[in-house]
Amino acid sequence: MYFLFFFPKTFKIFEDFLSEKSVYVHVTRLMNKVAVVTGGARGIGGATAKLMAENGAHVVIADILDDLGTSLANSINGRFVHCDVSIESDVEAAVQFAITWKGRLDIMYNNAGIGGKL
Repeated sequence: MYFLFFFPKTFKIFEDFLSEKSVYVHVTRLMNKVAVVTGGARGIGGATAKLMAENGAHVVIADILDDLGTSLANSINGRFVHCDVSIESDVEAAVQFAITWKGRLDIMYNNAGIGGKL
């Protein structure tokens, strides 16, 4: 027996060599976990937010792209909060938003970057 995990999908394949049968089982690794994804409106952050939601997480998308973030949050039954990660109080507000919404924060995925000269 062996397991193969395919993260773009929310299914895993279990194959038994003796019977040569494949069984598809729904993967819910993040069931009821609460996550904040900074920079989650598009790109890697958006893909991460979708994948977390597909795996059972409650996702807060924190981004400066209000329209894209709100649209994605609505599509995954998540929430959106405006957040500029260069402003510490915005990040604190995003964390507090998740705690107020679901009572806790389990995952903080820091994907957003700050452009310009350092």
